[in-house]
Order: sequence, then structure tokens, then C-alpha cells
Amino acid sequence: LNDQKMASLFIIPSLISKLFQKMIDIIVQLIVASLVLLGYLFLSLFLYVVLREIIVPEKIHLRPVHFFFHPACREWSASVPCGPSDCNYPMALVDLTPNRKPILASRQPYRVTVELDLPESPSNAAIGMFTVNMTMLSEKGRAVTTSLRPCMLHYRSALLQLVDTVARMLPLLFGSSEQKQTIEVVLFDNFIDNFNDPLVSIKITLLNCKVELYTASVKLEAELSGLTYYLYYYPVTMAMVLGLLIFVILTLCTFSIWARRCRRELQQRMGLRRQASRQSRTGSRRVGARTTQPETVQGRQPSQRSNRDSSPEAVQPDPPPSPAGQTVLRQRLSQ
Repeated sequence: LNDQKMASLFIIPSLISKLFQKMIDIIVQLIVASLVLLGYLFLSLFLYVVLREIIVPEKIHLRPVHFFFHPACREWSASVPCGPSDCNYPMALVDLTPNRKPILASRQPYRVTVELDLPESPSNAAIGMFTVNMTMLSEKGRAVTTSLRPCMLHYRSALLQLVDTVARMLPLLFGSSEQKQTIEVVLFDNFIDNFNDPLVSIKITLLNCKVELYTASVKLEAELSGLTYYLYYYPVTMAMVLGLLIFVILTLCTFSIWARRCRRELQQRMGLRRQASRQSRTGSRRVGARTTQPETVQGRQPSQRSNRDSSPEAVQPDPPPSPAGQTVLRQRLSQ
């Protein structure tokens, strides 16, 4: 009984230590798995951001337009026509390669618009309609395409102008507001840049030398569609969807690699076990053969002796009796 108690006292701590070691191993494995999954989550978000930056182009490119001209008209009057022989038209050249790289994405349709800030002056009202000319210039210096669109101030009656002036009297007096109109002229609805000969500059001309304007700008707006549309207008939703998809793909790839590795290790273990079992079988057969050989030899010795005894050479018959002996035998039998 004392020996059993002592054995139990030694066994219980060993079992507790083994259980504690297993718990530590499980906790370490869980921590490693959670860190791996967290890393995959951050990696999937990073890949989503990189994918969005690569696929989605910049939505709007806004460039200022600075017109220059040489007024050589005979008379600054709206009644006198303005022609190329009399003066030069206001013209501007807009550079689209600020960093020596084209800003437009290839195979992406763009909407090109010119914004003009025109004062509501009597001269502009008298001019009426004028034409805006835009020419796209490629890297090789050739004109890719040209577009002409009409433009004019929106009509406002004298009474409406008076009411608007009275309503905005204080802002007009302090200079926080101006009597002007911003006119947007759409020159191209679906312009696609050529990758082999990209667009580098835009030439804009106002085909009237008497036009008065404050500022001007050109806007190139990407017409998004398909996946780029959802990536631009729904970034949070697409981040959840695509991030989860990338996370699942990474997890499945890792699981497949781990499963293949476990399968190889299992096959190696099975092969080792088979080899060990084969070696044990061959060893047991050899040991059995060695143990059975003396028994067979010992078992064969009596049989050989019996065979020797039962052989005709070993059994010799008794010699026949003599005549005197035969007579004695007969007398005994008769008695």
C-alpha cells in the first residue's frame, strides 16, 4: 500500500505537468493562428487599396486656362465684325503633362468641358453667340481631334437684372459677389486617349476677339462604368466585399498548402511504419527459423533411430533350431 501511495504521488504531478504543457501548446497555437488571420486581414485591405489605386483613374482633372491675344481690331464695337485679318482670336494652350507623364488613363472615356466666367457686360450681351474651338494635340505634335461648340450668356431681362442687383446689393458693395455667369461648354462627351500616342496638350480658341471674360478652366471628367464605378462611388461596401474575398482566397491557399504538407508528412510516417512492420516481420521469421532448427534436429534423431531399428539390416531373424531341438519341442507340444 505504501508503494502504491508513493507511485500515485509521483504520477499525479507528471499528469498535471503534461496537461499544463498541452494547454500551453494549444494557447500558443491559437495565438499564432489569430496573428496569421489578422495579418491576412490587413494584407487583404492593403491589396484592396492597391487594386483600387491601379484600376480606378482620377475622377476629375481641372486645369486653368490663360488666354492671350493681340487686339488689332479697327474699332472696339460689337457692330464691327471681327475676322482673322483684323485681329487674333483669344487662344490658350493647356499642358496635360505636369510631371512629364500623361494624366489621362488609356481606354478610359472622358468628358471634356470648358468653364468660362463671363461678366454680364453690355459688350458680351451685344456679342450674343460665339464659338469655342478645342483641338487635342498628341505627343508627336499632331492634332488628334477637333471640336467646335457655340456659347453665349444666359438671357436675363432688364427687370430680372434689376431685382437681382437690389437683392445682392450689400454683397456687391463689399465685393463678395459679382455680376457674372459661369458657362460650361461640353466639347467632348466620350473622348478616349490613345496609349501609343497619348494626349499632351489642349489648344482652346474663342472665335471672337471681343469676348470679355474673367477666368477660364478646362475640366476632364472620367466617365466611370462597371467595376470602376462601384469602386469609386461605394468604396466602403466594395472594401468589405473585395477585402473579404481576398481574405478567403489567402486563407484557402494557406489551408491547401498546409493540407499538402500534412499529407506528405502522413505519407512519410505511414511509409516508415510499413518499413518498420516489414522489418519486424522479417526479423521474427528469422528468429523463428533459428529456434525451430534445433527442435527439428532433435525430433529427427529418434525417428532416425527407429528407422535404423526397423530397417531389415537392423532386424536379424533367429537361426533355425537343430534336429535334436526340434524333437524336444515336439515332445513338449504333445505333452
